[in-house]
Amino acid sequence: LNREYTFENFVTGPCNRLAHAASVAITENPGRVYNPLFIHGDVGLGKTHLLQAACQGIMERESQARILYLSCETFVNHFIHAVEQGGLYEFRHKYRYVDMLVIDDVQFLSDRERSQEEFFHTFNSLYQSRKQIILSADCSPADIPKLEERLVSRFNQGLVTRMAALQDALESERLRRHVVELSVRHRIFNDFTAFLVLDTDEDYARFGLDRRALADILV
Repeated sequence: LNREYTFENFVTGPCNRLAHAASVAITENPGRVYNPLFIHGDVGLGKTHLLQAACQGIMERESQARILYLSCETFVNHFIHAVEQGGLYEFRHKYRYVDMLVIDDVQFLSDRERSQEEFFHTFNSLYQSRKQIILSADCSPADIPKLEERLVSRFNQGLVTRMAALQDALESERLRRHVVELSVRHRIFNDFTAFLVLDTDEDYARFGLDRRALADILV
């Protein structure tokens, strides 16, 4: 997991507020609300950020939680390898005995009949055990090409939420935070970056910076 993908570092707005709120709610009551949670939207809108933030939120509350986070492509490749090597028992034990399963880019199941069959049973096993499932895709369940109807139905039985394109102001704020992170991490400051990213007292406090100390490293 990317340690920077936290809820605190996620910039919220009207275009993603529901997805953010649902992800936070899951960390407080996994397997009981919004199960499954299905987040969809175009590339670059923060789906992976939210998925990883949810994982880290759960781990902060319960360090022993068994969380499996991976891409759908990895799931498919693991399944194919298990079939070829006669390791289906181990595969099923790995995926069905976790507290939370998080799959990114689930549209990769498209037109993969045997993988869909296996994922369907994995989904049912976890859901019936009230284990949390979080999925992401670049489109809604109904719009994933050649996805079995029973999987579409399963994905829709929780909360399906779309992340829209970031508004200009929201994009600017997310960019500003990114510049702050990079500048502080690499200790790269000059008059321009200081003016751009450190314009409030909260910015200085958040990164543990002292105004006088910062003045000493300006180049």
